[in-house]
Amino acid sequence: MDKISFTLYTADCTGNLSNCIYPQKAVIMGKASFKARYKTE
Repeated sequence: MDKISFTLYTADCTGNLSNCIYPQKAVIMGKASFKARYKTE
């Protein structure tokens, strides 16, 4: 059983050094949800 629980916030863009807005919230509750959310990153 996974006991990981944390929240990640991500931006809608990449490579923009002046970006400081992270509107996309992802609550990670374990290894499976992490892999499902970030399988294309």
